[in-house]
Amino acid sequence: MQNYSVDINKLDKLSVFQLREVGAKVGVKNPTTLRTEELRKAIIDVVTGKVQPYKKAKSGRPHKSVIPDEDWEKIVGVEENFDLFCINDNLPLYSYYGSVNKRMEEQVLTGYTIEMYGEFLCTIGNADEVKLDKCAKITPDTQFYGLLHVGDKITYNVKIADTDKLPIVTKILTINDCEPMSYLSKFAEENSKCFDKTIDFTLPQLKFINDNFPIKQGQRILIAGEKDSGQTYLANSIAKDLSSEYKVVYFAISKKPEERIELPNVEYFFTTFDIKPIDVVFNYEIAISRAKNLCNTGNQTILVIDDLADLIKNFSSTLKQKKLCLDNSSEEVIQRIKTLFAAGKNTEHGSLTIFACMSEDDTQVSAYLDEATKYCNCNIYLSKTDYLDNKQVFYDKEKTQVESIKRRNIV
Repeated sequence: MQNYSVDINKLDKLSVFQLREVGAKVGVKNPTTLRTEELRKAIIDVVTGKVQPYKKAKSGRPHKSVIPDEDWEKIVGVEENFDLFCINDNLPLYSYYGSVNKRMEEQVLTGYTIEMYGEFLCTIGNADEVKLDKCAKITPDTQFYGLLHVGDKITYNVKIADTDKLPIVTKILTINDCEPMSYLSKFAEENSKCFDKTIDFTLPQLKFINDNFPIKQGQRILIAGEKDSGQTYLANSIAKDLSSEYKVVYFAISKKPEERIELPNVEYFFTTFDIKPIDVVFNYEIAISRAKNLCNTGNQTILVIDDLADLIKNFSSTLKQKKLCLDNSSEEVIQRIKTLFAAGKNTEHGSLTIFACMSEDDTQVSAYLDEATKYCNCNIYLSKTDYLDNKQVFYDKEKTQVESIKRRNIV
């Protein structure tokens, strides 16, 4: 019998998803069908030589006979390279089951659809309740499965066959606030619209945008300045002002609990300062997927982010926790900024306009400000002095930049 250099004492700390990956590596037969304790025992039997490693027919390269110590962390999901905007790799870090109970079967649940770890899942909870450890699984047997896309907001029922496994979504009750049977006709109707207009603000504190920096749907706006220059005040104002005419998705990052406000008709993703960086990234994934989904299904959509500096810090912290090469961490973060602003668009079907507020005081993120300004059509720089003096207009005219109208590259 062959021995494997795996520290079996670490197995107790792994989630069922991590155990499945380890089981597949060492040669456990059908690891995805086993319960946690069964899988843990099967791994131990293989690595201690009690059971011969199982090799699938036509499985390609055979499993390695030895798992070196330096590869262990990669196997259990700590050190592997991953794309922060691809949340598939985040799942092995968590176990869902402390949040799962049979009472869920009696409830109508709300959540957002996502793809993660090769599965089609939905979160459990409203926008301000999103957590990486609360998800349910959507399968081809789920009623109205074929109507769903990533970023849909749904209500649904679940079945819990085993508390050691994810709840299974049995029935979809609504998709984006529509009954499933009427959803397709609504989608077709909205897709016939064409949006090409200037966003009009009505609140007094936003009138300066109308007068000086007219913004069209699909543009990318960065609102920056020293810390406490009114970024959150403007972000809240934009969300409130546009919520009656647009679909607004708001992502508030690392806030104090008392900073939470009521924003009717806004999908309000709110995270407090004690949230782990990887959970902040997860919430961001849900928020931007939701905004893209709304745009792609024919809606005039606004995405508000407060504060981009906090998001950048959480990206950086997550990279460090994943032990990626720190020499490339700044390039990785810049790519996340590019991907964010690249989502802004205006099409014949819908639009996505992005307002990102940012504080520049922190030396950790100040270097990224110039990068962020490159990808925006309008860069509004705030005056802290004017804001603290309670002036209605508090932006710095000299530092504010608006992209000039260019000749279109159409021949």
